[in-house]
Order: sequence, then structure tokens, then C-alpha cells
Amino acid sequence: MPSILVGTVTGPLARATLAIGDEHHHRRIRDHVAISVDGVEHPLEVSTPEVLGQRAITDRWGDLTSDPRAQLFLDVAPGDHVTCELAGWLVDPGTRVVVAVDQGRVVMLAVVEDGDAQTRAA
Repeated sequence: MPSILVGTVTGPLARATLAIGDEHHHRRIRDHVAISVDGVEHPLEVSTPEVLGQRAITDRWGDLTSDPRAQLFLDVAPGDHVTCELAGWLVDPGTRVVVAVDQGRVVMLAVVEDGDAQTRAA
């Protein structure tokens, strides 16, 4: 049975995809992170957890560049006029999160902001 931890992440985490027509580019930041709970760090593996609140956005690349996830794709960015789909999630260091952990692996993640669980998607 998974255990639930509420704390802050000690480093950035991200999984995102940029679809440009039939091309799909995938990016990830870190596979391991520590969650600090009451001053105690818990090292965890992060592969492909279910992330609450994530969403995809379809728009012109020039309009997507303000999304923090877009920064992961600057090396493959199309022209500003090209329509793309940006999906995935990004969690900054120090962000308060709730994670469900099963055998040392994060299986679900939610960002906690003002009492709500959501993931920064924009």
C-alpha cells in the first residue's frame, strides 16, 4: 500500500512533450529527488508518476514560449507561427507537494497551493 508524504522537493522535476505535427519531442528533468518532510529528507525515484492537474495546451509556438515547460524545448523550437501541443508538468525546487510513494518510487504527485492540489502547467 502506498504511503503519503507531504513536503517540499529539493530539486526541479519535469516530464514534458512537445508535439509539432507528427514529431514528438520528450524531455525530463531528474529521475531522483528528495522530499523534505519536517526537516527529514526522503530520497525517492521519480519515473512516470500520475500527476494531478496536468494539462496540454495547443497554440502557436510564439504564444507557448511563456509557459515554463516550453523552456525545455528551445533546441527544437519551430517558428513562432507554427501550431504545437505542449503537455506535461514541471515542479520547481522548494515547491510543496503531496506524493504517494510505493517501495521508494513516486506513483502520484500533486503540487499544493493554498490548500488545493494542482500541478503547475503554465
